[in-house]
Amino acid sequence: MFRRPFHIEPVLRALAGGLTVAAVVPLYAGLEEGREVWRAVPLGCGLLLMLSAFTGVRPLERLLRRLGLRGERELQEQRIRHLTHHDGLTGLPNRARLESWVEQALARARLQRYRVALVFIDLDHFKQINDLHAHRVGDALLREVSQRLRDCLREGDWLARWGGDEFVVILPEVRRDDAPREVGERLRQAVRSLRSPEWPEVRLTASIGVTLQSDESVSAGTLFVQAEQALFFAKAQGRDNVQSHGDMHGTGRAFRDFELASRLDRAIRQKLLGVHYQPVVDARTGAVVGVEALARWRDEKYGQVGPDRFIPLAEQLGLIRELGDLMLEQSLAWFSQLVRGGADLKLSINVSNRQQATADFAGSLLERVRRHGLRPGQVKLEITESIAMEGVASASGLLRTLSEQGFALSIDDFGTGFSSLSQLHVLPVDELKIDRSFVRRLRTREGRAIVKAIVDMAHQLDLVLVAEGVEDAETAEALRELGVEMLQGYYFSRPLAPEECARFLLPERACASGM
Repeated sequence: MFRRPFHIEPVLRALAGGLTVAAVVPLYAGLEEGREVWRAVPLGCGLLLMLSAFTGVRPLERLLRRLGLRGERELQEQRIRHLTHHDGLTGLPNRARLESWVEQALARARLQRYRVALVFIDLDHFKQINDLHAHRVGDALLREVSQRLRDCLREGDWLARWGGDEFVVILPEVRRDDAPREVGERLRQAVRSLRSPEWPEVRLTASIGVTLQSDESVSAGTLFVQAEQALFFAKAQGRDNVQSHGDMHGTGRAFRDFELASRLDRAIRQKLLGVHYQPVVDARTGAVVGVEALARWRDEKYGQVGPDRFIPLAEQLGLIRELGDLMLEQSLAWFSQLVRGGADLKLSINVSNRQQATADFAGSLLERVRRHGLRPGQVKLEITESIAMEGVASASGLLRTLSEQGFALSIDDFGTGFSSLSQLHVLPVDELKIDRSFVRRLRTREGRAIVKAIVDMAHQLDLVLVAEGVEDAETAEALRELGVEMLQGYYFSRPLAPEECARFLLPERACASGM
């Protein structure tokens, strides 16, 4: 018996006249990529040949070709079978293989009196990491995470890549009710402890949902649904935590938030949210000079859900970018019709931190605007003060690019953050939007002094001022006296549905065209 690889090849070349690809391939198929494995091959005449190979499709192909076994068709068929059931990036079994495994595990558990558990793992904000860094970084991190997760598991546990930044673990022999949560916590800590010397600034966390087979009648499909619900619950609780499906029900406000989060996720993915538009008027003439696009959501069960509730929820769930993209596309499509109808206005759009952090946000936005037949000068981007001031240097670079492209730029909710005159001076913004909390306090001496200070500072920097939350004539007049150029609020108009806003702005054309 020869056990070293350099002994194998000459022996095999001498004796392998009857050895075929079909005899060798099954010995290595379906094993983890990159692990050396020995296999015994009986050659007859009392000889037993030990083959060594680094497992996986490509290493196996190289081995077979070096040995002169050139069954190309068989190799291709084997490669196709492997890729059908394995993830190309991590080498882990994929979703197709996983579903059959759960069915097998449930069948064995019924016979052996064990229970089966599923653990769903989602890497928090991984899309943002891919957007901020090259996809090469994301791919390397996924490979490292898959190895960390493998190292946490017991012999007999199964790990698969569900897709994207999600992994699933099958625990086929669970004896204790708390075992799945313990495994989930161990996996969460493994992800948190990952530190790459190449990208020290990257910090990964994971949201994890677990479910345990409740009785013998539970199907694989039910387990998958329960595990995904538990994962979603973990996201709704703020991410970087482990939640069990068995603990979800009867948890009062937390469960209601989870249900609302589930419905919001579906609404965003199915594009069920809409946009309303609130007019912005010239403080001196009262003429409408623009509209602000505002997200609106009416749910079948909960009715009208306020943006103060669903926008933070979208941020928790990591869906704020998808929500922003949906709002952007809807508002640009509607506004382009309005402009073709003769409107001479600006469309104000709120930009989230996640949106502006995406790679080539400026280029993508410019392409969208042009695709709808609009000019950048017709679009105003509202960026919150906190985002603009978190990293003035990076924000300045992005805002400068957008400004050079022709977009108007506004700092939203101004006064609620920690802006200084020197910071504002380096940002290429055109406008400050005074937060409604200061507008509400305008009748007090302190409130008026704050607004006056903001107005004086803005005018020193040649910035235009907009006040939001104007609800009565007295407030509107006070803001005019202080020098605020534009006003917005219920005193002039509530946010209007698209058709209603078109009729408000272009009554004759709207009636004629059915806008």
